[in-house]
Amino acid sequence: MPALVRADGPAPDARTLALADALLGYCSKADPSDAAKVRAQVKLAERGASAQALAKVRQSDQYREVYDSEMDFIGKVEERNAKRVCTESVIKAGR
Repeated sequence: MPALVRADGPAPDARTLALADALLGYCSKADPSDAAKVRAQVKLAERGASAQALAKVRQSDQYREVYDSEMDFIGKVEERNAKRVCTESVIKAGR
């Protein structure tokens, strides 16, 4: 997962936001304890962006394609590995 911390400005790129949102959606169900950490990373990715800019990114074709692809991919993770996916993704995002 790409680094999510943004220093300034408009909305994050569609790919970054889609990956973060998909992971948050997955971890909210699979591992709620790490979902809070993922949510914090999403907030960092959104920092400085207007609600309109974020909505525009989330409505883009690129966002939808990446989001759907990521949800399909992580949806195939075996239940016994769900916590690992969420924990390791949070660790990587924090680097």
